[in-house]
Amino acid sequence: MIDLDELDSDFRDKLVNVIRDSLAIGMALDIRVGTLNVQQQAKLWRRSRTDNEIDHGIFELEQENCPFLAEVLRRANSPAGVAVTGDMPGFTWQNFGEEVEIHSTSHSIATDLMKIAKKYDLTVGESFLGNVSLRKSPFSTPLEVYKASEIDKLMQEKWGS
Repeated sequence: MIDLDELDSDFRDKLVNVIRDSLAIGMALDIRVGTLNVQQQAKLWRRSRTDNEIDHGIFELEQENCPFLAEVLRRANSPAGVAVTGDMPGFTWQNFGEEVEIHSTSHSIATDLMKIAKKYDLTVGESFLGNVSLRKSPFSTPLEVYKASEIDKLMQEKWGS
């Protein structure tokens, strides 16, 4: 189980209700990933990328006036591995503490979870690896709500030093 205290408080309260309601119908949620700081996100993003792709990602962040996130990506060190995310640091709701990933071996979990989540104004989606995600926002990415430069400032306030 994840550390619920790391989640956005409003999202956490709603998630607790979803967990309770899910258990009441015999559906246990296997929540695998909760809040990720931008340093963790950068490591996950880098691990399956070539040096050229990483350099290009840093360049794109700099072009979008995201100096904090560019530096986070530059400093991240990660061993090579399989792709586990398509999101650069700052551009997933998990970095905001407003999304969790739920491991599922059943396709029906998404349908059942959608019914419960709707009661609490939460959104069910699909994560990068085909698992189910549950998030506070109806938008799939923070870039649908904020400009990249705004995300950079928000992430620096939340995770920066």
